[in-house]
Amino acid sequence: MYFRIFTALFVIMGFIANAQVSEQQVEIRDILESVADHLPDDYDLTELVDVLMRYRKNPINLNQTNPDELKTIIFLSPLQISNFFSYIKENGNLINVLELQSIDGFDERTVQNLLPFVTLQDMGEYEKLSFKDMMQSGENDFLMRFSQILEKQKGFTDLPGNRYLGSAERFQSRYRYHYGTILSAAITLDKDAGE
Repeated sequence: MYFRIFTALFVIMGFIANAQVSEQQVEIRDILESVADHLPDDYDLTELVDVLMRYRKNPINLNQTNPDELKTIIFLSPLQISNFFSYIKENGNLINVLELQSIDGFDERTVQNLLPFVTLQDMGEYEKLSFKDMMQSGENDFLMRFSQILEKQKGFTDLPGNRYLGSAERFQSRYRYHYGTILSAAITLDKDAGE
């Protein structure tokens, strides 16, 4: 009897938790679909998803940002970024995020895409920075990639003196730590085929 109740409870909790995550994922997926045509074929979308998820959790303060930070948001063009800073220079700090619509180049869709990732409030991260907070609230990401071409390649044949010394596998791993938008550190290990 208890087993059935616990099973039903876990299934219901799974649906609730999945719905919360998928809502955020849907917004990011919609943004990716809208900009995918303008990206190079070899563009790493996982890096873009990581950046957008980080900005969703720790939004960019538009009144204290810089051009380099806005360039990381892939759906903003250099012209839009330039127009944004010209507007700030002429009119001062933004009062409302919807004020972005009055800037040349910012249409309604761009502003809607931008809303989850920006704010006008000062987060005060520098004031509350402590080692304990960094350990408890920081985000840790670990990524591993493995690839190998299954077909025997010319450089990996058994001919002496005419082959690569290493194996045909390609391996990459990356550990990354984030604390808001003020601290980020990463270690990447990479082994190419033939090394």
